[in-house]
Amino acid sequence: MSYISRNVINTDERLVYSTRLHWMYLLKGLVWFLVFVGFAVGLARLMELAGVRAGVPMTHFEILGYDLGPIVWWMYGALIGTGIMIFLIHLINYFFTELAITSGRVIYKTGMISTTVQEIDLDEIESQRVKSGLLGNLFGYGSVVLDCRFVGDVSLPKVRNVNRFVRMIHKMRGAMPRVAAVH
Repeated sequence: MSYISRNVINTDERLVYSTRLHWMYLLKGLVWFLVFVGFAVGLARLMELAGVRAGVPMTHFEILGYDLGPIVWWMYGALIGTGIMIFLIHLINYFFTELAITSGRVIYKTGMISTTVQEIDLDEIESQRVKSGLLGNLFGYGSVVLDCRFVGDVSLPKVRNVNRFVRMIHKMRGAMPRVAAVH
């Protein structure tokens, strides 16, 4: 059972559609991890080549009389640690972000320990914009920007089945009773 269905939905509304982030978001974190590891490996290779040319081992790299070996190892650790942190942030966001459409609102929840829940009433949504590039069209994901009357634009992350998500918003907005304007 999801966080939204346990904690956010009232007894007088029903959950119509629920989705999560697309796996491409997880792939993005993995690519960033590999980029930082690549920088670390490139730095190691560069230092190894410089050490071989100077005839010193890589653990003892000296410039102008200063031993830079420990600094280089700290740089490796910082690069790999940064890559791990970026991947973990994407991993946590992937598993702990939920989007739901109920009979009366759109709910966007993110966070693991400290959660943020954003709720937009369906009657406040004036329009939706779907952003999906070539990969989004190919793999069926995209981000949605909801143009809301009083709260401004709300940007939702790249979700699975973005077109189905927007169709469900349209369907639920069409099912809502309309209030006639009083003249």
